[in-house]
Amino acid sequence: MSTSKSFAYNTGSPIAGTDQVGDLAISVDAQDYTTSPGGVQWWQGPDEDLGYVIAYSQPDGLHPTPIFGTTASVGFNRATSLTEAAFINVANSVSGQVFISGNAASTWLTDNGYWNNWSSFGSSGFQWMTISSVTGSSASGIGQNSIRITVSQSAGGMEPHTGMYAANTFPEEYGVPFDGIQILNQAAGIFTAIFSQPVTDPLVAFASVGQPGLQVPVQVSAPFTPIWSQATTYQNAVNGTQYTQFTGQEGFNIIRIDGTVSIVSFQYTVSEYYCTVCFGFVDQNA
Repeated sequence: MSTSKSFAYNTGSPIAGTDQVGDLAISVDAQDYTTSPGGVQWWQGPDEDLGYVIAYSQPDGLHPTPIFGTTASVGFNRATSLTEAAFINVANSVSGQVFISGNAASTWLTDNGYWNNWSSFGSSGFQWMTISSVTGSSASGIGQNSIRITVSQSAGGMEPHTGMYAANTFPEEYGVPFDGIQILNQAAGIFTAIFSQPVTDPLVAFASVGQPGLQVPVQVSAPFTPIWSQATTYQNAVNGTQYTQFTGQEGFNIIRIDGTVSIVSFQYTVSEYYCTVCFGFVDQNA
């Protein structure tokens, strides 16, 4: 079954049961939009399961439609897939801008009257927390539902880093951040991450753990399941799918801490310059 919304060109007051972005009204609830709520003409948007959608108004009312002889005041562009790169490509084409992240594209589009359904969850359903501050020994940030995180490093050695190092190494569907503040680590020590409320199956992504010729083991306080990795091996098997240690040699990986937790720690056993780390989770409303 496809996923789509209804759209209308609306320059009047916001219509009950809809969202308003610029001159676009967007369906929210399950009312029958063929009855023209708000006294405006509604049009069904494209299937959002096939790619991210951008909707825009066309005030002259001359946008072509599939109905012969009928034009509309709304139009649509759809990305070729549900990946960040595909969304950025269509956003660049629509806007004439050059965006480096889906979040930046979505913000510009909304601010300029376009509706879009970009989600930082990505097609995998992963969402990465936004880090707001990093010092040598502590960091803090926030994620979905205002879930906060505080991170400490027993040996110091943390710095802010823009996005994850070589973020394009990770598969696009995981949505690993290209921009925003993330955590850089360069010292052996114990990371402790504390969430403001219990979180189910938190995710941690690591980029550039170890170096060619330098193996760096990282010990984890709770069993985890590897989600994806490159140049990473796993040790201390708990069962056939879980481990409590991984070792990187210029390694990139994403792990899931299984279960519901409020705190997790990682012992980074070898100093190096440097790796980056970000924290996240799958939709906590699911």
